[in-house]
Amino acid sequence: AEAGVERFVYVSALGASPVAGDFFRSRFQAEDAVMSSGLEYVILRPAVVYGPNDHFVTAIVRLLRGLPAFPMLGDGTFRLQPLAVEDMVDALTQSVERPDVEGGLYELAGPDQLSFTRIVRTVGEVAGCRKPVVPLPDVFAGRAVGLARKVGMATPFTKEQLDVLSWGSVLSSRENPLRTVFRVKPLPFRDALEDYLPSRGDSRPEGGS
Repeated sequence: AEAGVERFVYVSALGASPVAGDFFRSRFQAEDAVMSSGLEYVILRPAVVYGPNDHFVTAIVRLLRGLPAFPMLGDGTFRLQPLAVEDMVDALTQSVERPDVEGGLYELAGPDQLSFTRIVRTVGEVAGCRKPVVPLPDVFAGRAVGLARKVGMATPFTKEQLDVLSWGSVLSSRENPLRTVFRVKPLPFRDALEDYLPSRGDSRPEGGS
């Protein structure tokens, strides 16, 4: 406010909640701070954003290429709606420029609701590095993420994110403001991957459940 900022666009996270883990609870608290700031604002709650050199698909590819099998967190059935970075940038740009979106809180997600298992398999197929999937029981999943971080191994989620994403991270209604408000046709997950993800590595048939 002192710097004369006219509008604050805050990027929160799909799943922000006062009763979630630290990661998502902090974003819910930040939303409150933005809304009570007295500034014009737009709040965006994107799903997991992916694209070149991200911390999501890139981590999955690294694990697929570096291990003989993919260690699945829990049973892999929790569902996500990955959002292509191009679509996120389009919504961000409009949030700065359009007067009619001011004061709104918008959930943003891609068109596909996918289980984490399906996401891993799709990434493996597109990248040419399909591997067997080995489920890790829930009791070990959080410990495995923490251990991987300590030794410097990339993982698609932090432990805090895993706690919430394991419940599922999809739009809370059938409406996707990316379409209805920002007039963006979200990119399907596989199509977006094929646009930027190089196909190399082994092509052995995938296995596991």
